[in-house]
Amino acid sequence: MKHDGQFKKGNLHPRAVSLTERLQEIKKLNLGTLKIVSKIWRGERSRQLIQAKCTYCKKTMTLDVYNIVSGKTTNCRCQRRNKYSNYNK
Repeated sequence: MKHDGQFKKGNLHPRAVSLTERLQEIKKLNLGTLKIVSKIWRGERSRQLIQAKCTYCKKTMTLDVYNIVSGKTTNCRCQRRNKYSNYNK
């Protein structure tokens, strides 16, 4: 039996953000060589996922939306080679 003190699920939750609003938020962020090529969808365990294509290496990858919003994903993985090229010598 549900009562008023329980959290509501999905879009009824007080902190829920619609996927279209989240997509607009992500498009405003600087993602380096990544370009968003799909809409946001929910994967397993309700994770929000999105596909992006790198303009440098031309690979398409699936990214976790939370990592983009929190700043953990800021560029393509291929750019690590350029960032840390001084340490490989």
